[in-house]
Amino acid sequence: MALTSIKLTEGGEFKINTHLTLGALRNAQIKGLLNKDFISGVIKTSMGNEIGFDSLPMDDILLMDLAYICYTMENKNPLSIDEFLEVADLNFQDLTEIYTEVLTNLITKPGKMPGDFKKATPKQASNGKKKKHRR
Repeated sequence: MALTSIKLTEGGEFKINTHLTLGALRNAQIKGLLNKDFISGVIKTSMGNEIGFDSLPMDDILLMDLAYICYTMENKNPLSIDEFLEVADLNFQDLTEIYTEVLTNLITKPGKMPGDFKKATPKQASNGKKKKHRR
């Protein structure tokens, strides 16, 4: 079940969106929330599994930054990261769930690619005659 909100320490909740775009990751990198190694690792993993998930960086700062980025994706006038961290009731279980969902959403494509490709490929027209095998 996808995590769609983060609880607040004073009650209530913030909506979050774990479907991050590469543009959102790039903006976060420019703001200093993510480092280039994380984005490069995600791209390499999604382009052919050159590295495994266990090789991607994961530390407490990255987890909190990803939660904040997910929060900013869903809120038009977000708090600063410091304000967010003060009022958000974050625990490591929620943070790792957000991390996993972000990676899953970035790396896996919706749909069933081989089946979708087969359906989208036009069949060759046939004149009704069987081809003769040449020897």
